[in-house]
Amino acid sequence: MGSEGAPDRVLVVGAGLAGLICAHRLQTHGIDVTVLEKGRGPGGRQSTRRETLGEHDLTFDHGAQYFTVRDPEFARFLAPFREGDEPVVRTWDTSIVSIESGTIRARSENTERYVCQPGMNGLARALAEPVRTLYSTRVHTCRREDDTWILVDEEDAELARGAALVITAPAAQALALLPDEAPLRNRLRAMRYAPCWTVMVHFPRSLEQDYGGAFVDRSPLSWIADNDSKPGRNPDGAPGESWVLHGSPEWSYAHLEDTPEDVADALLVALSEAIGHELPTPDLVRAHRWRYALPTMSAEEPCLWDEDWQLAVAGDGCPAGARVEGAFLSGWTAARRIRLDREDVA
Repeated sequence: MGSEGAPDRVLVVGAGLAGLICAHRLQTHGIDVTVLEKGRGPGGRQSTRRETLGEHDLTFDHGAQYFTVRDPEFARFLAPFREGDEPVVRTWDTSIVSIESGTIRARSENTERYVCQPGMNGLARALAEPVRTLYSTRVHTCRREDDTWILVDEEDAELARGAALVITAPAAQALALLPDEAPLRNRLRAMRYAPCWTVMVHFPRSLEQDYGGAFVDRSPLSWIADNDSKPGRNPDGAPGESWVLHGSPEWSYAHLEDTPEDVADALLVALSEAIGHELPTPDLVRAHRWRYALPTMSAEEPCLWDEDWQLAVAGDGCPAGARVEGAFLSGWTAARRIRLDREDVA
């Protein structure tokens, strides 16, 4: 057993921030944890896309763009990652503006924004290092037998087993993993998400904008960012600029099944309209669809939990886990729920 009656092993599906925070906290308290991740690396929506352009390596933060810190627990947790000559977390010291119908307006907010380096998945990578994580491992079904969770692949081969389970996938994917009689299913069925099309584009010369990011209104776009304005990006000095474009939830939903090429063409036209001049011909364009980008409902609790089944749904599977700070709090709370039988829970 783990410390003072805690589960022998906790299984975490998903190596995004919520899953890794949960695993990190449990492991710190002496509980055995295994993380299963279908992708080749950690990060979830804190993703960094790597591309090659000639002899240059480019990176794009094509999921979460930055994060803020309001919760004291989150601030304390991040403190060690902000130290040293090459900290994992740094302030994104840039101007953020609003653009509406081609008009640029300064934002009056006093918000400090943070990013990870060398990409937004930097914190996830640091957290994943000491944790047993099985990458390129797609869980097909989670079933519970004799108070034990058993996770299997598409061929019903066992992947892992443990006494508690944390799922950090979006609600629809969590539902597909769980048995019909599992608790929390009704709450998961009620959840809805807005999609987001993301376009990553490199231009051979600067767009000559004096801001690092912009919220865009009355446009197919909701956000644009000069990815190279973030610290630690473009280390080999590739000429030009790398930009990330996010389609608005409404536009992304209306064009959910469009081809990546058509989406890229449309959002590049929208970018030209937003900044008010023609674009240089890009030398690299990629599009990525986030089908479950943003929960469209709220929840009071940071994670869903059933004690009898030792089952938690956190992160992308819970509306409160949408933001980076929310993902932290969701994973942190899921770890705490698993240890609720201890009177001295921290």
